[in-house]
Amino acid sequence: MVAKSACRLISEYAVWFGTGGDAATQLLEGALRILLSSLQNTQQGLGGGAHHAATAFRAICIRCAPKISSDPGSLLALMDAAAAFYAPSVQVSNPAEPVPLGSEARSAIVEGLARVSASLPAAHVGEAGVRIVQPLIARAASLAQSGLD
Repeated sequence: MVAKSACRLISEYAVWFGTGGDAATQLLEGALRILLSSLQNTQQGLGGGAHHAATAFRAICIRCAPKISSDPGSLLALMDAAAAFYAPSVQVSNPAEPVPLGSEARSAIVEGLARVSASLPAAHVGEAGVRIVQPLIARAASLAQSGLD
């Protein structure tokens, strides 16, 4: 319940994170960590809140896209961390295991990353788009290789 409330609060303050000064920028990384942690807990069956975390993630990405995209290293790390939730790797022992997050939550995460990517300089948008889609293609290939459709 605390995680859900924290995610809702972060979502409500997304505009402040995006338009606030140095204090908001400094707290932005911590807010993203909380959201990713909430998604991780849901994925491990330690509590609900995936919908709230994913919705807040999208809101933060939309409102803070220029701030998030200003540090390429942080953006790449965020993309890699988020990929584990919207395109988790296929378990070899049980390829039919369902994805822990619902389709709406996964879509919200991808939309958030796409909004951040759109704020990049034109020369880097394509590369960011590929980085978003690549985990989905790898997951689809793994599923196809395991004989599932």
